[in-house]
This record gives sequence, structure tokens and C-alpha cells, in this order.
Amino acid sequence: MKTRSDEKERCAIADFLSDRTEERFCVLFDAFYGRLRRYFLSRGIDDPNAEELAENVMFQVYRHASQLRDSASFYGWIFQIARNEFLQHGRKAAASLQTVAYEPLAGKLANRSNVQFRPNREGPFAEWMSHLEESEREILMLRFLDDLAYPEISEALGLPVGTIKWKVFNAKQKLASLMGRKVAKQA
Repeated sequence: MKTRSDEKERCAIADFLSDRTEERFCVLFDAFYGRLRRYFLSRGIDDPNAEELAENVMFQVYRHASQLRDSASFYGWIFQIARNEFLQHGRKAAASLQTVAYEPLAGKLANRSNVQFRPNREGPFAEWMSHLEESEREILMLRFLDDLAYPEISEALGLPVGTIKWKVFNAKQKLASLMGRKVAKQA
């Protein structure tokens, strides 16, 4: 079922690829920016960095649109750029981590330090996804959160469509098994 936003995206893609003007790019930017920002947010990136990464992806699209061979592969291509930005951001963040010495908290402050870190994604969804391998999580997120088709995921990850389908099937089987055990325990 095609939605109005799908049609808006497809028109923006076709218009921009036929005439690469700044005006057409602005329409394309409006059509894809929110979706790219959600892509990064759903992977645990904080809001300011998600905005910056989405802008970087759109900048890459503007600069390298002439390299796109087929407009039908646009979704796979843009999410491949997004994935590369995400991985590059992770490498930069890991490189900038510093080791600091442990300093014990003073008495009164130590008693108030019972605040625990909670990741962005809480609840059953995060728990279920934690039981999957990283590649399975990425594929399921692209398929069901980012709503990409199998050929688009294939393009984004550089894997055959059959492999993508197989990984989705196996991940769904793992999740079904996990959910079945949880329901059995609650009964």
C-alpha cells in the first residue's frame, strides 16, 4: 500500500535526479531528512548528532547524485550512505574515548549516586533485540523500522537479497522462540 509520503519521496527523487538544482534538492531534503534522522535515533544516537548525521547524508547525496546508476536503487543507496555515516560516527566516538582515573565520591554525594544508566531503547523491544546478532538487528531495523524492501536492504548492506531474506526469517524465528518462552513462563 503506497502512502502519500511514499509518493512524495518518489516524486522528489525523480525530480532531483532529472534536474539536479538546489530547489529540487530542497524538496528531496524535506522528503528524506526526517526519515534519516529517525534512522540514527533508532540506533541510539542522541538528537543533535542524529540531526548532524542526517544532514551529512543529504550532503553526500547532493554531491554524489551523479554516481547513482539507477533511480530504482535510490533507497538502498541513501541508506548505504546513512549506514556508512553511522559506522564512521561510531569509530570517531570510540577513538575519542578517554580513560580517566577513578575518584571515590565524598560521603553525602555517594549516597545520592544511585542513579543508573538506562539506554535509549528500554522495554521488551530492546530486550528482544539484544538476543540477536548485530547483523540481524541491523537488517530487522532496516526492514521494519526504516521500512526498506529486501532489494533496498541488499543494496545498503552489499549482501544478496536471498541472504537478507534468510537472515530476516531466522531472526524472526529466534524472536518467536524467545517470546514463546516468555509467554510460557508467565502462564
